[in-house]
Amino acid sequence: MDETTKPTSPSSPRFATVFKTTAPQGEWDTPAIPHVSLGLSLSNHQSTWQGCSGLFSANISPNDVSVCEYDRSRTYTLDQSADFGVIILADEVMLAVSGETKYPVPEIQHHPFLQDTTLTNLSSILMTESDTNYENGHLFTDSIATALAQYLWHNYSAFPSQRRHSTGGLAPTHLRRSIDYIQANLGSDIRLRDLAKETGFSPSHFLRSFRQSTGMSPHQYLLHRRVERVQRQIRNGAASLAEVALACGFADQHHMARVFRRITGISPTLFRRSI
Repeated sequence: MDETTKPTSPSSPRFATVFKTTAPQGEWDTPAIPHVSLGLSLSNHQSTWQGCSGLFSANISPNDVSVCEYDRSRTYTLDQSADFGVIILADEVMLAVSGETKYPVPEIQHHPFLQDTTLTNLSSILMTESDTNYENGHLFTDSIATALAQYLWHNYSAFPSQRRHSTGGLAPTHLRRSIDYIQANLGSDIRLRDLAKETGFSPSHFLRSFRQSTGMSPHQYLLHRRVERVQRQIRNGAASLAEVALACGFADQHHMARVFRRITGISPTLFRRSI
């Protein structure tokens, strides 16, 4: 893509690369990206493109999503410049999803400008995370990217869906290892792949099994444990809420306050006053 906005370079590899770009009026050639990618429309425009059975034209609205094939370029003609959010899914997450089927690298089909609520919601979450410099951390971003990869594989693959449903949650020993790992790394930016390694499962399998065992996602569980640590540190007389936030793995004090209020119903300041 002829980017006017460069991709944000994360501090370490992520399951998804997310950035915004502006396509110029007229012909716009998308690059042949050797990854599965999506384009989220952020503005109104009209687009024309060559399909398998002829020339197509459509009025595109914000939140329409295009699913792009692996390593293939396409040419669109736009009636005006248009803004897009671009999501490039890492091979790691796509291979982890396809590894649960009998097929190798996912053959995702081209679907221009879909109105798919699930795709839009997952893509929008990743765009918001990019805008906030991924303040919710790797575990949240990796989990959303994994959910997006699974949805693409099961709904837009050239192959028939090969869903495998877990018959139960994690074994007690695997659950204990996962919880111990989270507890030991509450102040760190935990990666989904590292957490899944504690059980020997793929990230997608681990996500499903962990939720079945605990009733919440790994990221939700992590936030609850972080809030508990915040409460302990406040009870122990911690002087600075800003220092508590960083020590407990939050991006900053404001991030901590939002999560704390969502989980407990009150702010950290009010909690401190109530002790």
